[in-house]
Amino acid sequence: MKADLYLFNSSFIDKDEISPDIFCDNLRELQKTILHINKINNQFPSEKDQVFRNNDIFEIMIFENITISEFLYGGNANFSKFRDEKLVLSKILINHAKQIDLIEEEILNIVRNYSDTPTGLLCLHSISVDEIDNKLIIRTKEHWDNFHRYFLSKNPVDESNFYCESQKYFTNIHFHLNVEASLKRLEGGLEKFAETIVYNLTQLNDNFSKCNNPSDRIRTLREFSSICKVDASAEGDTRRRSSLTFEFIDENSNPISIYCEAHLKLGKNDLPGDTHCYFNRIYFHEGKPDVEGGRILVAHIGKHL
Repeated sequence: MKADLYLFNSSFIDKDEISPDIFCDNLRELQKTILHINKINNQFPSEKDQVFRNNDIFEIMIFENITISEFLYGGNANFSKFRDEKLVLSKILINHAKQIDLIEEEILNIVRNYSDTPTGLLCLHSISVDEIDNKLIIRTKEHWDNFHRYFLSKNPVDESNFYCESQKYFTNIHFHLNVEASLKRLEGGLEKFAETIVYNLTQLNDNFSKCNNPSDRIRTLREFSSICKVDASAEGDTRRRSSLTFEFIDENSNPISIYCEAHLKLGKNDLPGDTHCYFNRIYFHEGKPDVEGGRILVAHIGKHL
């Protein structure tokens, strides 16, 4: 799902509480975010995010009485120690962003009233903007992930799109090829469960490792459920081992069978007032060091097996 992202001029303005060290840290964070966007764009070239800038950004006071243009191209000796930061900022503005003629208020109106294409603001410093949801304000890679996860939960399109997009925004998870097909067998359908699935995948991707005790899976799942407000458990019936075993590829390109007994229960859909109890599951394995880079392995998202 491609997005239009606008470097937000006002977020580059100098503030009293922003020290040179904070400026440098924030600039590096923004650089990491943009480099990650470029990496995902290269992996999935058919749906690239685009980054835009307005040339007025060069007249922003990035330090007291110093514009971005003067910081980058002036001869002020006080900024000689920021050689690396100058290079980073120049690359962000020149190499990674396309020039547009829209003024800031026009950009804000686009973000407030997006239609088909998700739109957001790329920011240097933390900022809040009237009538702009914080989910649309991006500084870090995590912000970018959550921005796209939000739009995926609201507009999954179809099972194929959801499967493809999930690989971009849950990078600590490897999704088995089976997942695309299993999504089509969701009891109640993907449209009703997209938000619930995105929430559960977010917890699995972002927080499972914090709870993981490799020597005690049951305790891990219990703590994961309690901390992350999910319903995680292990399969209690060993007779079902074969139906929950999936083939993955190890680091030597050899097939390996892995028992994915751990699962997240998806009993309720996204619709308020629907009291029906559904039997949908996310079956997964906590991961092996020599399989798919040690990532969590999700084998099935769909109807209970």
